[in-house]
This record gives sequence, structure tokens and C-alpha cells, in this order.
Amino acid sequence: MILIFLLVAAPVAYASVHDFTVFVFAILCAVNFYLTVILPKQKIPRNLFIILGLIFIAVVCLQLACGLSVYPWDTAFDLIKFISYALVFLAVIARLGGTQGRKSTSTTRRSTQNILRLGCLSGCLSIFFHSIYDFNSHIPANALYFTVLLALACGPGSRGEDYNRVFFKRITDTIIWTGLGIAVFAIVQKFSFNGHIFWIGIEAPEPVGPYYNYDHFAGFMELCTPLAIASAIANIDRASFSRREGWVQKVLWFSTSEANQTLRYIFFAMIMAATVFMSTSRGGIMSFCITQVIFLSVIIFKAAQRKRGQRILFLLGIMTILIAIFVVWLGPEEFLERFKLISIQKIVKMEGPDNVRLMFYRKRRYVAGLVWYI
Repeated sequence: MILIFLLVAAPVAYASVHDFTVFVFAILCAVNFYLTVILPKQKIPRNLFIILGLIFIAVVCLQLACGLSVYPWDTAFDLIKFISYALVFLAVIARLGGTQGRKSTSTTRRSTQNILRLGCLSGCLSIFFHSIYDFNSHIPANALYFTVLLALACGPGSRGEDYNRVFFKRITDTIIWTGLGIAVFAIVQKFSFNGHIFWIGIEAPEPVGPYYNYDHFAGFMELCTPLAIASAIANIDRASFSRREGWVQKVLWFSTSEANQTLRYIFFAMIMAATVFMSTSRGGIMSFCITQVIFLSVIIFKAAQRKRGQRILFLLGIMTILIAIFVVWLGPEEFLERFKLISIQKIVKMEGPDNVRLMFYRKRRYVAGLVWYI
């Protein structure tokens, strides 16, 4: 319950960027770890990311102990956040590997779960690409979702072993519903903005949803949207539509709960994907499109091997058309104008808002040398 509360509250609380919110966030992560892992004496499965995380924490602690950090307070503050994410990661893989909710997995069920895990990995890859251009991982809400998606993608069950399917579905549904709620709020805010993020309280010049910055909002939606798309594909992949004989039975399929669930995820994916374009974040839009091309290419390739390629292609075509229609309804002028700002002359002359980014990447060799020195 604490993890679900964190997933819902973290983006709503202005993406948890304020110091007090981070303090509460860290305490809740520690309490969740205690109740999930330590108190029930839950065994933590082996994972490569645990080793990498421990090495990183050791290096940062060495910096603080030896006085090598340029900004000790900021380093210690970010270390607290990283440890909080690590505790969440350990809690998620411990719950996935727990005995409660573990059942033998059929071939159809395994195919569905693989699609969902691929959706989780797609979200992680999207924000990774986006962070190369627009820094996103320092936002606690986005980092939390990245951590949970990574744990779901590479945790127990990713190699075909039994895992806690009940917990897996509960977390994925929470991510999708929260992403949908934030997306709907951002759309309503766009047409009724009065200078305040929630119409009262904190003011912001150009927020998108509960986020102060449109790039950070796009990063959050990049994490949630692929899971909604994967859920729609997983439902149509195992649907009984193709096994029904005659047009009458196929039409009647649309009145079943199976069809309702599929259409619901298509609708969710349409709204969430459209808000990525509505955010006008160039890095977010490009990262989302690139990762979805990779993700959907893998899905189509695998579906073609199981003779389900036509069904998946039809679904993707419908989703693409619906997303395009909704983007046009929201107004594509703003993000199209943003892309017009990109030009070779500006990049060469280092003009505009990209100046700081370009200077940062030009110094990457110097920064890399410092990392090796430390």
C-alpha cells in the first residue's frame, strides 16, 4: 500500500521536487522496505543492478568522506534520494519473488507478461534517451517510476520463472491509471490555466500538469504511456476474436469484457501519448517516437512468428490514427513551432536555450577524466 501511495502521490505533489517532499518520500521508502523485506524476512533475489547500485553508493560515500565533492550538501542530498530509489527497487523485486501470488505460468500468460515487461523496458529506454538531451533523472517522481519499471522488467519472472503475478498487475495498473489521471489533468489545465498549477496555491509560468517544466512532464508520460500501449497489445494478442467463426460472433466479441478491457487500454494510450506531443518537449517527443518504433518492431517481429502479425498491425494502425486525431484536436501548432526552432546555424553558433547543453557535452571528456580520477 505504501508503494502504491508513493506512485500516486509522487507526481501529484509537484513531482516531489521540494525539500520537505523529498524528506517525506525518503521516510516512506524506508518504511516500505522495512514492512516489505525486513519484517517478513523476505529474501531478495540476486540481481546485477543491486551490485551496481552498491558500487555507486560506495563511490559517493568515498567522495564525501575524503572531501572530494565540490558541493557536499547537494551530494549528500542526492545520495539520500538514490538510497530511497534503491530501497524501492529491492522492495519490488522482493515482492515479485515472494511466495504469495506465485502461480505456474502458461505459455499464453508468459507471452502476455513478456509484452508488459517489454513495455516497462521501453519506458525506461525512452527517458534514458530523453535524459541525454534534457536532464530528467533528478526529478524524484520520474526517478521513482524509472526504478519501479526497471524492477518489473528485470526482476523475478523475466527469465520464465514463477513470480507474484498479483503484485505485478497491481503495480502496472497503478502506473497506467496514475499516468492517465495526470494526462487528463494536464489537458484540463491547458484549457483552463489561471496562473496556478492546481488553480490555487503555487504559481508557475508555464506548467504542464503538476510539473513546473514541460520536459519533466514529458519524461513522466514517456514512462507511463508504453505500459498502456503494451497492455492494449497484450490483450489483443490473447483475445478470442480470431478464434470466433462468422461475422456475427466476431461482432458479438465487442460486447465481451475482453473487448472492453482492450478498448479501455487503447483509449488510455491515446490520451497519454497525445499529451507527450502536447507538452511541446522536442527531446520527449523524439525519444518517445524512437523507443516506440523499437518496441513495436520487436512486438511485430515476434507476433509474425506466431502468425498474429495482422492482428497486431491492425491494432497499431488504429492506435496511431486515434493518437493523431487527438493530437490535432489538442492543437499541434505549439510543438510544431518548437521544432522549427531547430536549425544548423543555431547549433553551430551555440545560440538559444541549447547553449548550456552544448557547453556541457563539449566538456564531457574533462568530466569523464574527473570521474576516473575520483
